[in-house]
Amino acid sequence: GIPTDAYTIDIALHAPEVVAAYKKRADVCLHPSKVEGFGMNVIECQAVGTPVITTNYTAMGDYTKIGRSVPYLQMIRAPDQLYEMAMPDVAGITNAIEEMYAEHLSLKRGGQMALAKRENEISQFNEWFEATCSLSVVRDKFKSLLVNAYLEFEARMNGKQMIFSSPPPISGAYEVVYGYHTPIVDWDTPWTLLAADGLKITDPEMLHQVAWMHLLNMGGSAPPLVLVIPTKYEDGYDVPNQNPDGSFHDDLSILVRTFVVSGMQGTMTRRKSIVASVVQSAQFAGGNLMNAPENLAIIERKSQQGGMIA
Repeated sequence: GIPTDAYTIDIALHAPEVVAAYKKRADVCLHPSKVEGFGMNVIECQAVGTPVITTNYTAMGDYTKIGRSVPYLQMIRAPDQLYEMAMPDVAGITNAIEEMYAEHLSLKRGGQMALAKRENEISQFNEWFEATCSLSVVRDKFKSLLVNAYLEFEARMNGKQMIFSSPPPISGAYEVVYGYHTPIVDWDTPWTLLAADGLKITDPEMLHQVAWMHLLNMGGSAPPLVLVIPTKYEDGYDVPNQNPDGSFHDDLSILVRTFVVSGMQGTMTRRKSIVASVVQSAQFAGGNLMNAPENLAIIERKSQQGGMIA
C-alpha cells in the first residue's frame, strides 16, 4: 500500500478560496468513487485546469473532460441499498495515474504537444461548461422543469377530479403473487399483493377500489407504500398481527407498491423476506403502512400452489 508518510488526510472545513487554491495547485484529482450524484468536485477541479481521474459511471463519467474516466470492474449492490454501485478497477486506475504522470512530466518539460493538448482540453471544457452549466442555461432549464411540473400537476389534478366524480375502478390495481419466491416483476399494476399461502380475497372488486382510492389520494392523505390486508381463518378467527417471535405474521398478506417490490428484488426474492423488509421499513418511516378494510380476505385450510395469478 501507500506509505503513511506519503499522504495527508485533511478533514478540516476550509474557506472556499482555500479549497480552490488546493485544487488549482494539485497535479491531478483522484476521484474513482463507486457512485456519485452531481460530481461537483470533478467539475470544480477541471474549472481551474486540474485533470481528474474518475470511475466511468454516472456523473463522474459524464463530466470528466480533462483527464481519464476509467471503466469500472463490475456492478455491486450493498444489502441495505436499492441502487447499484460500480466497483472501481484498481489496475485501470493505476494505469491512468501513470499516464497522467507522464503527461505531467511532459508539461513540466515544456513539451509542445502536451501543452497544446492540455490547452485544447481546457478550452473544450470551458465551452462545454458554458453551454450546460452557466447561470443562464441552468435558469432556463429550471424554468422549463417548473413549467412542465406545473402542467403535469394540473393534468393529474384534472384526471383525479374525473375519477372522483365516479366510483374507483374495480380492477387493474394490483397483481397477486403466491409462492415461496416472488417472480421477477414484469407487470405494470401500481400495487402487488404478496399473498400468504391459502389466501382467498372474498371481495376482489372492493379491494381493487380500496387500492385505487389510496393510490389516488382520495382520502386526502399521502398514499402509503404498504396496505396490510386484515384476514380471518375459515373458522372465523382473526389472523394475528404477529408471530410468537414478534415478527410479522406469516398468514397476513400485504399490498405493496410495485416499484418497491421491483427494487427489493435486487437483494432478495423470498416472499417472506420482502414482506418483512417492507413492513419494517414502512413502520420505521411512519405513515407508509396502513390497514385495508376488514372482511376482504380469508385463509383457506388448503394452501395455494406456488405461482402467480392475475
